[in-house]
Amino acid sequence: MNMWIKNSKLLKTYFPDFYKKSVSSDYACNDLQIYELKEKNLSLQSPSCRCYLHSSYNVDREMHELFRDTDDPEQILIIFGLGMGYCLEYIQKQHIRYRKVLILEPFNNIFREMLKIRDFGPLLRKRDVSIIIFNDAQKVMPQIMGQVMTSKKVKFLYHLSYRSIFEEIYQEISRLFMNEKRAFITNTATIDRFLNEWTENQLISLAKKQASAACLQGKFESIPAVIISAGPSLEKRIDEIKEIQDRALIIAPGTGARICNQKGIKAHIATATDSQKHEASLFKDSSIKVLVGSYRLHPEVDRVFPHNFLRINLHNDLIAQYFHRYFNLPFDIMNDQASVSSVAIELAAKLGCDPIILVGQDLCFYENKLHAGDEKDSLHELFKGQIQEATDIFGEKVHTYPSFMVIRRDMELINLKHQGSRKIINATEAGLGIPGVENQKLMDVIDHYISPRENDVRQIIDDVLSDSVNLNCYKDIDINVFYQHLGSEIDRLEELNIDKLSKLEKLQLLIDKHFKRRDIADAIEGINKTNSQLQTVDFYLQVVMPMLSQFLTYYKAGMQYNYSAKPDDPGAYLYYESNVYALTSRYLKIIKGIIKQQVNHSPGNKLYEDAGYTIPSINVNEHQSRGFTIPLNKKKDDEQPGLTLPFTIEI
Repeated sequence: MNMWIKNSKLLKTYFPDFYKKSVSSDYACNDLQIYELKEKNLSLQSPSCRCYLHSSYNVDREMHELFRDTDDPEQILIIFGLGMGYCLEYIQKQHIRYRKVLILEPFNNIFREMLKIRDFGPLLRKRDVSIIIFNDAQKVMPQIMGQVMTSKKVKFLYHLSYRSIFEEIYQEISRLFMNEKRAFITNTATIDRFLNEWTENQLISLAKKQASAACLQGKFESIPAVIISAGPSLEKRIDEIKEIQDRALIIAPGTGARICNQKGIKAHIATATDSQKHEASLFKDSSIKVLVGSYRLHPEVDRVFPHNFLRINLHNDLIAQYFHRYFNLPFDIMNDQASVSSVAIELAAKLGCDPIILVGQDLCFYENKLHAGDEKDSLHELFKGQIQEATDIFGEKVHTYPSFMVIRRDMELINLKHQGSRKIINATEAGLGIPGVENQKLMDVIDHYISPRENDVRQIIDDVLSDSVNLNCYKDIDINVFYQHLGSEIDRLEELNIDKLSKLEKLQLLIDKHFKRRDIADAIEGINKTNSQLQTVDFYLQVVMPMLSQFLTYYKAGMQYNYSAKPDDPGAYLYYESNVYALTSRYLKIIKGIIKQQVNHSPGNKLYEDAGYTIPSINVNEHQSRGFTIPLNKKKDDEQPGLTLPFTIEI
């Protein structure tokens, strides 16, 4: 009996968009020939392969092999190919437990034949099953990752016939899936790094009681600043820079400070923001007299830098900002940037400098090297795998790196921000240039803006540093009082968070047992009351939530992917709030351990070195820890090459 009319009517009525995809020639594989056989089976032939869709001997045995070692209520199953739907029947027949099933159907050829042979209606009634018909593995990956981001337990299954007939697309799906999985693991390590390194470094830095760089603010009004970055072209500008001397403020960010030291350039200020230990090598035995660094700098930088150390509050230095508010200390917040060179531009603007002149800001590779002074063809393999072609200011083809493009965009925005108040000039004489920033020759800039001046920048700096009023406001602060205050705040937050966990567990139970909506609504209201209590704690408002918000964005994306059809689903609320609880608990535990280390053991020594690998465990139920996989961000203009069919609609 031909089931096409019945099935097509069903799909047109309930899933009209999906029906259009299932019959569209855009989703057909033109190289695939299909012949119908007896016993609801098909013969498939492509240019490289010929096979049966299912076993011609024993379909049950075929399904048994497909679902071997597959039975876990928290598991998401990704199945490559629906075939005749036997896989869904086998799941039901064998009572295989799962959380969600996602079927990837390459092209619509086999699906169309299935609609002719089988009654599709019963398959639609399977719980938490979705199907995607697609014709491009690359474009459908955001949908796939969006479906599975709520679980760490994912199993990829395939029908042998689909893997054989669609070998190339199967390999591409597998490769992309593994790449995304690795990216998620990397992002999780990044969370550990932020939560561990940034937090610990701030708490250690605050104990140093170092003066704020705000003491320099406005002291260089209308004095030119030269920002010396470390691009390969800097080698050609060394002699010209040396002519500047003290007539302009020379700022050397990051690696630029090391090169200034090596080449005998007498920079006045170095800047640093990186939280990792290797940053210290850039400033060891430096001749530069002032280092302006963020509170999240690794303490090793402070140990090896031999001169004056001033601090800046970047907008992600949340604990340092909280410290200043707690002791009623004045502070200024600077925007965090993708590059320390961008931070140096912002610093120069705050100090009053005008114009701000960029040198060595190549944003690309010349002679296959990253920095001035590097050997030719010394570019690390890490960069070689990600380089992309670009055009420099002379119209020549060069290679750049994705991070350089982010820095370029940052500098473009900084220039727009300061237009009308500060002039920014790119005197690199090489590289990609920065949109909106004028390119000039360095000697022309020196002749026009610097040589005519009689400034004595070094004397200005000496005068500021000799003023004890600027430097001593931190000296009488007892850091242990601050640590004790944080401990009390954390104890209070942990009590509330434990209460929240018990309420989340109750909500999970109510959802699993299909309780009445009123009972579920009451449970959600109870969680919201605990959230309101958490919001009354200053440390939670000013540090914990702002710090975690950049990670919780991923889980909001997860809700949009997984519950877009049911935004009011209590499961969406549980998913998001469980992750808020877990991240909060994790972060509080980290801070508590750091404070204990500083107070009771080794002040100034790090508890979390290479922190991404030393995260302390949290004793929570499995359903509370799931979701720590960072989801792929979905862009608003993502193309929808496949259509997800929810199987939860009652027919």
